[in-house]
Amino acid sequence: MTANPTERATVEGEAVLARWLLTRAVADRNALVEHFWYLCRRAALRLRRDALDREDAEQVAALGLIKAAEYFRPGEGVPFEAYAWTMVLGELLHYIRDSTPLVRVPRRLRAAERRAGVMRDELRQRMLREPTNSEVAAELGVDVAEIDEAERARRAQRFEDLAHVREGSTVGLSTPDRVALDVALDRLDERERLLVLATFGAGRTQTELGAHLGCSQRHVSRLLSRALKKMADHLR
Repeated sequence: MTANPTERATVEGEAVLARWLLTRAVADRNALVEHFWYLCRRAALRLRRDALDREDAEQVAALGLIKAAEYFRPGEGVPFEAYAWTMVLGELLHYIRDSTPLVRVPRRLRAAERRAGVMRDELRQRMLREPTNSEVAAELGVDVAEIDEAERARRAQRFEDLAHVREGSTVGLSTPDRVALDVALDRLDERERLLVLATFGAGRTQTELGAHLGCSQRHVSRLLSRALKKMADHLR
């Protein structure tokens, strides 16, 4: 029986990936990037802004695809396509966030958040735990309300980024294999979905996420592993 185009593309992708993992040759990495370039096109269509044309957006997204090729580890149970998609989205999202922030945070709050961030790092090392906003405020000699407001502004910017990714999750998709990636995300519960998008889409560390969720970095790692396994099981 003749394989349909989707099956052929899957087989070809697996062959190109296997060759790259075996040789680690630049030519084979380039072939892998070329085969999965459609992920860059999809991300560019989804996240492109007026200040960034489609071709430039694809080139930025391609950096994420190259990183995916370099960092992918097949033994971790996540399909390359799913892993690459999160890396591609993340690279483009980082670029857009750095160049054209979605939420305009007032300068005074940005300055307050920077000071709080430095102090939070110092206290974390000193206390060997995540400091509270009250403790940060006391060290800085400011009212805790100022730290709370700065943190809310920072979270608003980060989480609007994530919402923007999810809002466009099915735009421009037509073939079942591509839709499957977003369907796999939708199989996760809200917390798992947040962890996956925040980790790969917004570059949040597990320590940051643990502080936000009120749990340890190790627990975040377990939750993230479980979420990625769910996605992998659905995509098989």
